[in-house]
Amino acid sequence: MSRGRLLNWFLVDLKLLDPASTDGPISVGTAQVLDSGYDPVFRRTRKIPDGTWQGADAKQYTTETLKAQVAHDQFDNLTALINGNELQHKLALLFHFKDLERVGMVDVVTGVAKLRVNAQLMAYRDRKSKLIQDTSMNGIYAIECRTVGFGLGESRNLLMVRFECRVHGAASG
Repeated sequence: MSRGRLLNWFLVDLKLLDPASTDGPISVGTAQVLDSGYDPVFRRTRKIPDGTWQGADAKQYTTETLKAQVAHDQFDNLTALINGNELQHKLALLFHFKDLERVGMVDVVTGVAKLRVNAQLMAYRDRKSKLIQDTSMNGIYAIECRTVGFGLGESRNLLMVRFECRVHGAASG
């Protein structure tokens, strides 16, 4: 039975946080041990002192290139982003579960998508992987991930991910 497909798709590069990498405890030097790599005050992962002025992130990333489609009411927001007008940027992208399953982005035991809040939108690409817009320096992060469509045979079809520009504050150590 057909589960449908994305019609006007393009490719996006996403930087995904490995949630296990922020679990504690984390040793910092010989004296200090942090209970976790997550900073509840700044709501982001901690910076760990590493001898540089900025420190190292207490996290690991993977980068995935996935098929996506702009949600039907969001095309103007995508156009603004590509034209450099993303100061208060908000965008919703749709991902098909069939495509996510094909690249291993759905947990086989729980059925939950591995694309989660705090994934960073790094770039837009055309269907042949040619770069359209590099967004890696813009701070565009997923703020919501939820299933929005069910197809024939009661199988879920679409995962909607809302992205928003946000600038990280200085992290505590």
